[in-house]
Amino acid sequence: MSSTEEQTGPILPSQRAVERIVIYRRALEKLAFLGVETISSEQLALRAACTASVVRRDMEHIEYQGKPGRGYEVERLLRSLVKFLDAPRPQGVAVVGAGALGAAIVGYMANERMPLAIGALFDKDPIKVGTEIRGYRCLPLQDLVKVVTEENITIGIITVPPASAQEVATLLVRAGVKGILNFAPIILNVPDEVQVENVDIIVGMEKLAYFVRVRAESQGTVAPAGE
Repeated sequence: MSSTEEQTGPILPSQRAVERIVIYRRALEKLAFLGVETISSEQLALRAACTASVVRRDMEHIEYQGKPGRGYEVERLLRSLVKFLDAPRPQGVAVVGAGALGAAIVGYMANERMPLAIGALFDKDPIKVGTEIRGYRCLPLQDLVKVVTEENITIGIITVPPASAQEVATLLVRAGVKGILNFAPIILNVPDEVQVENVDIIVGMEKLAYFVRVRAESQGTVAPAGE
């Protein structure tokens, strides 16, 4: 290939598009359970808080397209979304931090149909290590690199305090994970090839509280602070 030629490859959807596609699948699973056979792009858009044109654009990444006037066949579209989103086998996940949040995540993943599977649970608290939490034996943090590597785990979930989060992220990267879901309110220093999704619950709560207060004040339902 000459230097003037451009290398071509599949055009990947944006992160927002993938988020919407996950929401589409969740909506379609409920519709399929209820026996609904077809759905229009407008109806699907309502469930994902977007527009019909955005739904149709997202569907350009999927191997199944709807028919004008008929919409999408729920079962066929659901199968296409599953094929698009899921690996042939569930991807292994390591949860680091066996406190209340970590235990809740393990319990949720164990009870929901997901393209992910808990591969290991870790903590450095000697009281938690060796105990069974939501059906999974808690392993010591010092075993993380060995276990994650041997089990071919590709995703890590960090639910430890901020002071320990970077240490955990470094261990996960050393073990070969390619994605980290970070619940600690700090920015992690990881290589560019490792995808990080930050979930800051406090920021979300404060943002929500701000908009609730401002909208209430604009409607005159509460007095502004200080009056």
